[in-house]
Amino acid sequence: MKRRKGNKGFTLVEMVVVIAVTMILFSLAVLSMNLVTNANVKAAAKRMAFILKTARTKTMAKGPEAGKVTITTEGGNVYATIGTGADATVEQICNSAVKYTGPTTIQFNTDGTLNMLGDTTTSTRKIVLFRGSRTYEITIYKETGAVITNWK
Repeated sequence: MKRRKGNKGFTLVEMVVVIAVTMILFSLAVLSMNLVTNANVKAAAKRMAFILKTARTKTMAKGPEAGKVTITTEGGNVYATIGTGADATVEQICNSAVKYTGPTTIQFNTDGTLNMLGDTTTSTRKIVLFRGSRTYEITIYKETGAVITNWK
C-alpha cells in the first residue's frame, strides 16, 4: 500500500496485528498464573498426605501421642504439628494463598486405623485444600487408616 505524504496514522492491518499479539501475550500470562495456582494446591495436598502417612507410621511404632496431628493457622498459613511434647515436629502445609478446611486434630490408633475421636456418624475424615477452582480432597478411612488424595 502506498502512503500519501503527510499521512502519519496506522493502517488497519498494523492495528489488527498489534491487537492479536497483545491478546496472545495476555492469554499466556493467564495460563501461567493458573499453572502456578494448580502447582501450589497440588504441593500442599501432597505435603498433607505425606504428613498424615508419617503420623500413622509414628503411631504404629511409638504410640498414639507420637502420631497425633494438630492443624493450626497462623497469619493465613496452615501448619501441622506431628506428635506432642519435646518430640513434636511442625511443618508448614501451605501459605495463605491456599485455603484449608477440615478437622483440627487427626489421630491414629496403634493398629493403623483412624481414631474418630468420638464421632460415630461417619467412617472417614475429609480435608479439603483449595484455591480458586482448583481443589484437592484428602480422605482418611477409619477401618484402614488409608490416606487417599483426590482432585475435584
